[in-house]
Formats: sequence, C-alpha cells, structure tokens
Amino acid sequence: MSTIELLKHRNEFVLFALIVIRAQRTLDGFSADNLEPGEALIGDFKSCGLTEQEYRTAKKKLKKWKFITTKSTNKGTIAKIINSDVFDINTETDQRPSQQAANGQATTNKNGKNVKNEKGGDCNPF
Repeated sequence: MSTIELLKHRNEFVLFALIVIRAQRTLDGFSADNLEPGEALIGDFKSCGLTEQEYRTAKKKLKKWKFITTKSTNKGTIAKIINSDVFDINTETDQRPSQQAANGQATTNKNGKNVKNEKGGDCNPF
C-alpha cells in the first residue's frame, strides 16, 4: 500500500499521522522515553479521536501494510516507522518541497509560475 492509498483509510491515516508527528527525529535530540529515530510512544487512542477498537484495528492494519512495527514496554507501546520516505522530511527528492517552499516563500513550479505556499492550520498532536 502506498501513502497516497492510505488517505482512503481515515483511522489508519490519523494514527499514522500521529506516529509520524511524534516520532523521534535524531539521536541527538532529547528523548524522555529513550526512543530511537523513527519511534514514537503511542496508545492514547482518545487523543487521535479513535475508540479503543478503532485504534487496535488501525494499528493492526498499519503493521500488516508494513508502515510500522510495534513493541510493548512498561511505559506503553512504541511504534517504529518502517516507511522512511514518509518519515525523513530532510531527504530531498523531486516530489518533496524545497526548504524555501517549506518556509512559506514563493517558489517556481515546472511551468515557470510563482506559487505561494501557505502554512496549514493549528493542530495539536500531543
């Protein structure tokens, strides 16, 4: 399953988005839960608007579709992102916006037209 196809599955998309947002980015950063890059502490299904059953089903499907792996700890469930294309926002490809575009500055599209990138709305994943 591709990340575009994931958009068709609301609960799985919401849970995966939460994992991506929460995931530890580098080894240099502070991690209170000793997480590795690509790992996030999950389990608080109410914070992403899911019931416990919806959360369990979404987690099971994300594992089946090879987006994540999970492991249980005494602090909760740790999800690890397998699909690094979704997680590694610092990798440049033709399909990803440039740093200039990410900062909301005008960039040029393939037709030579200036395009203004706008920042999204307020969302609290924590």
